[in-house]
Amino acid sequence: MSGVLSEALVIVFVPTGYADICPRNIQRLVCSIVRWHRLRISLTLQCIVIVGVITASVGSVTFAVSCEVRQSSSTEPEIFRRHLIGTCTAEERERLAIHADSLFKVLKEGKQVDLRGVMIVGDLMLDQLPLQPLSPATLPSTSAQQVVAERQIEEGRIIQRSVSVHNAVIQGNWATNLRQGLVIILGEFSVTGTRFEQSVDFSHTLFLQGLNFSNSEILYEGFFVRAHFEKPALFNKVLFGTHSRFHKAQFKHDAHFIESRFTGLAEFLEVIFEQGADFTKVQFQMGTGFSGAQFTGPAIFSESLFIREAFFRFSRFEQDADFQDATFQKISDFTDSSFAAHTNFNNVEFLIPPQFSGTIFEGTGQGANKQKDVSEIISVILVFLGFLCVLAWGLKKWRHSV
Repeated sequence: MSGVLSEALVIVFVPTGYADICPRNIQRLVCSIVRWHRLRISLTLQCIVIVGVITASVGSVTFAVSCEVRQSSSTEPEIFRRHLIGTCTAEERERLAIHADSLFKVLKEGKQVDLRGVMIVGDLMLDQLPLQPLSPATLPSTSAQQVVAERQIEEGRIIQRSVSVHNAVIQGNWATNLRQGLVIILGEFSVTGTRFEQSVDFSHTLFLQGLNFSNSEILYEGFFVRAHFEKPALFNKVLFGTHSRFHKAQFKHDAHFIESRFTGLAEFLEVIFEQGADFTKVQFQMGTGFSGAQFTGPAIFSESLFIREAFFRFSRFEQDADFQDATFQKISDFTDSSFAAHTNFNNVEFLIPPQFSGTIFEGTGQGANKQKDVSEIISVILVFLGFLCVLAWGLKKWRHSV
């Protein structure tokens, strides 16, 4: 139908005698129709039609570009760039995929990485990077130097420049595979809008600049054991998979997990948050552990959902702690934790009475003592009911004796 209408418009507005001046790239479409119909109209309308047809022709050429590859130029030898622009099919992405070995070579050479819309296949094993001596010149951050001194490490694996991966699909594992030692990333590390179809392990990694994992998906394990985050760490709207571990990680700056979802176990045991820790509207779908965590800055868990057990045993909240409108559907254990500043438990929904045994509230609070009293009231009610049962049994026995 659209083809018939376009031909009718051309028939009306293209005049007789202009076939010889039609542009070559539209002669087949327009000139044959012009010779056939031979209609006369004003020169103004003739120009409008010719310009319109040329514009449509150019537009069709633009739409024809479906998948374009942009790479770093010869004037940028220090950058490894690969951008897929346009609508690329799955077959095209597979054909243009980057192998992890090529990426490893680029990191080893100290180049900057800039990837967008690509597919990366194969495993990236960062423990295969060469060891380099660590010195104050290598580690400009004082706190990073302290980490190296505390762990008694003299050599480490270094990624020299920034890494940026956006809207990519990573089919293999990315891992440090370290139990000792360090991987040190000197530049910014940004992996946003990306799907990891296997596991991610950045344990024992020092991120000396900003980290951004926002809007990414980690389908299996996501490990950041004893990782050190020198600058703000963004994990907003991340889908975490089967198991997530941040055991003994250190966040020197703000940590953001806003609206993220942990579909598997979430471990934040003995994590140190030196600035703000924002877990607003986070869903914890399996067991969650913050036991032994230290919140030196404000801690925000407002509107978060804990579907399974949540443990905050021995946790320390040195600044404001905000749990307003959070929901705990299973056990919530705050045993021996401490709240040194303002505490907000307003409108918190505990489907099972929370455990606040040995918990210390030093600052002002809203709702915390009230929630604590709920368990005490329930205990009193149970004791009273037991007393009534004993009393009823005693009266019954007394009547029989009379």
